[in-house]
Amino acid sequence: MGANFSEEKFKCKRKDLHKLFKKYVRQLYYEYGHSGYSGTLKECSGLKITDEVFDNENKGYEWLEDNTEKWEAAKAVRIKNDGEDYWLVGGICSS
Repeated sequence: MGANFSEEKFKCKRKDLHKLFKKYVRQLYYEYGHSGYSGTLKECSGLKITDEVFDNENKGYEWLEDNTEKWEAAKAVRIKNDGEDYWLVGGICSS
């Protein structure tokens, strides 16, 4: 079985991120079903919010790609750039 990197943006406060991530995963279950290997963030074992902050999305994306593993939790990093402030969540997802 393979794996691919998947990511999603969430514009919210830190305290609301877990709740929004769970809602997003529920939507993925609705769209892709309950069997595994969808290549989406629903394949990750949960969410870990990091203290990493990046000034652009590319740096955050690269960090997430290098610091996530298949079957482990997705990770969230904060992106703060030119008035934008959001969370980038990514993980290596079984496909």
